[in-house]
Amino acid sequence: MTRRIIPALMGLVLLAGGNLIGAGSPAAGTWDCVAGTPDGDRNWTLSITEKEGTLAGSLSGDPGEFQLTEVKFAEGTLTFKVTVEEVTYSVKVGIEKDKVA
Repeated sequence: MTRRIIPALMGLVLLAGGNLIGAGSPAAGTWDCVAGTPDGDRNWTLSITEKEGTLAGSLSGDPGEFQLTEVKFAEGTLTFKVTVEEVTYSVKVGIEKDKVA
Protein backbone atom coordinates (compact mmCIF):
# COMPACT_ATOMS: atom_id res chain seq x y z
CA MET A 1 0.00 0.00 0.00
CA THR A 2 2.88 2.41 0.64
CA ARG A 3 3.82 2.38 -3.04
CA ARG A 4 0.33 3.52 -3.95
CA ILE A 5 0.32 6.37 -1.43
CA ILE A 6 3.71 7.80 -2.39
CA PRO A 7 2.69 8.50 -6.02
CA ALA A 8 -0.65 9.83 -4.81
CA LEU A 9 1.03 12.41 -2.57
CA MET A 10 3.55 13.34 -5.23
CA GLY A 11 0.72 13.71 -7.71
CA LEU A 12 -1.10 16.00 -5.32
CA VAL A 13 1.82 18.40 -5.41
CA LEU A 14 2.13 18.31 -9.19
CA LEU A 15 -1.41 17.87 -10.46
CA ALA A 16 -3.78 19.34 -7.89
CA GLY A 17 -6.63 21.55 -8.98
CA GLY A 18 -8.44 23.30 -6.19
CA ASN A 19 -11.69 24.93 -5.28
CA LEU A 20 -11.06 27.48 -2.56
CA ILE A 21 -13.67 28.17 0.06
CA GLY A 22 -12.70 30.38 2.97
CA ALA A 23 -11.42 33.71 4.14
CA GLY A 24 -8.33 35.10 5.85
CA SER A 25 -5.22 33.40 4.52
CA PRO A 26 -5.46 32.62 0.80
CA ALA A 27 -4.63 29.02 1.74
CA ALA A 28 -7.57 28.65 4.14
CA GLY A 29 -10.45 26.62 2.78
CA THR A 30 -11.32 23.28 1.25
CA TRP A 31 -9.45 22.18 -1.86
CA ASP A 32 -10.69 19.35 -4.09
CA CYS A 33 -7.61 17.71 -5.57
CA VAL A 34 -6.97 14.99 -8.13
CA ALA A 35 -3.69 13.10 -8.02
CA GLY A 36 -2.54 11.05 -10.99
CA THR A 37 -1.08 7.68 -9.98
CA PRO A 38 -0.04 4.53 -11.85
CA ASP A 39 -3.31 2.98 -10.57
CA GLY A 40 -5.40 5.86 -11.96
CA ASP A 41 -6.60 9.17 -10.58
CA ARG A 42 -7.25 9.57 -6.86
CA ASN A 43 -9.43 12.21 -5.31
CA TRP A 44 -8.17 14.03 -2.23
CA THR A 45 -9.58 16.78 -0.09
CA LEU A 46 -7.11 19.22 1.42
CA SER A 47 -8.67 21.23 4.26
CA ILE A 48 -6.81 24.24 5.67
CA THR A 49 -8.10 26.24 8.62
CA GLU A 50 -6.85 29.45 10.16
CA LYS A 51 -7.37 30.42 13.78
CA GLU A 52 -5.75 33.54 15.22
CA GLY A 53 -3.14 33.56 12.45
CA THR A 54 -2.18 29.88 12.85
CA LEU A 55 -2.79 27.42 10.02
CA ALA A 56 -3.78 23.77 10.50
CA GLY A 57 -5.36 21.16 8.31
CA SER A 58 -5.90 17.65 7.06
CA LEU A 59 -5.60 15.62 3.89
CA SER A 60 -8.30 13.03 3.31
CA GLY A 61 -8.94 10.50 0.59
CA ASP A 62 -9.36 6.81 -0.09
CA PRO A 63 -6.62 5.67 2.33
CA GLY A 64 -8.01 7.81 5.21
CA GLU A 65 -7.58 11.20 6.85
CA PHE A 66 -4.18 12.54 7.83
CA GLN A 67 -3.43 15.58 10.00
CA LEU A 68 -1.02 18.17 8.66
CA THR A 69 1.86 19.58 10.69
CA GLU A 70 4.06 22.64 10.23
CA VAL A 71 1.44 24.29 8.00
CA LYS A 72 2.70 27.63 6.64
CA PHE A 73 1.73 30.02 3.88
CA ALA A 74 4.09 32.73 2.61
CA GLU A 75 4.57 34.49 -0.71
CA GLY A 76 2.02 32.34 -2.53
CA THR A 77 3.43 29.03 -1.30
CA LEU A 78 1.71 26.59 1.07
CA THR A 79 4.01 24.14 2.85
CA PHE A 80 3.14 21.37 5.28
CA LYS A 81 4.14 17.92 6.45
CA VAL A 82 1.87 14.90 6.50
CA THR A 83 2.61 11.44 7.88
CA VAL A 84 1.09 8.47 6.06
CA GLU A 85 1.82 4.93 7.24
CA GLU A 86 4.77 6.08 9.37
CA VAL A 87 6.41 8.00 6.51
CA THR A 88 6.50 11.81 6.73
CA TYR A 89 6.23 13.80 3.51
CA SER A 90 7.14 17.47 3.06
CA VAL A 91 4.70 19.09 0.65
CA LYS A 92 5.11 22.44 -1.10
CA VAL A 93 2.42 23.86 -3.40
CA GLY A 94 1.86 27.22 -4.99
CA ILE A 95 -1.51 28.95 -4.64
CA GLU A 96 -2.64 31.42 -7.24
CA LYS A 97 -6.15 32.84 -6.80
CA ASP A 98 -8.29 29.70 -6.60
CA LYS A 99 -5.80 27.16 -7.98
CA VAL A 100 -3.12 24.96 -6.47
CA ALA A 101 -0.08 24.44 -8.69
